[in-house]
Amino acid sequence: MPRFGENLSKKIHDNLVHLLGNEGGRVISRAELRDLYCNEYPDENVDWVQATDHCINLTNKGACWCAETDSAIFEWLKRGMYKVR
Repeated sequence: MPRFGENLSKKIHDNLVHLLGNEGGRVISRAELRDLYCNEYPDENVDWVQATDHCINLTNKGACWCAETDSAIFEWLKRGMYKVR
């Protein structure tokens, strides 16, 4: 049985991969990420989209399965700034 939030985390992960899959090396701010996500997925709650949940070098409690692995989507650069991997 999935943990609480696991399905949401997978959905957000998959959406971010779809959105940024060809953007490797791009530096993006938290605000830009939220805007991109809102434009592509207007019916979803952007409050759940946290780049740090998908980072190789910084993470939150309850982060995505990809955090701190080679599958991470982002690399944290500084507060509010991330590089797409």
